[in-house]
Amino acid sequence: MYEKAMAVEIEGNDYYHVLPEDAVLASMFTADEIKAMIDPAGYTGLCSLIAEEMAGKANGKAAELKK
Repeated sequence: MYEKAMAVEIEGNDYYHVLPEDAVLASMFTADEIKAMIDPAGYTGLCSLIAEEMAGKANGKAAELKK
């Protein structure tokens, strides 16, 4: 996986193209399955809601500190 990450970083490729080219991964998953597994929509869960909540708390605290 390290080599795949380096190919993405150094060669400017993306994971959607690099991972399906791997023989081991390709023998276990289709390109569409790999795409689905690395799609952030599938694993970020409540991150955006938590970030918004924490940003709201930070803004509230900043307003308190300005008083």
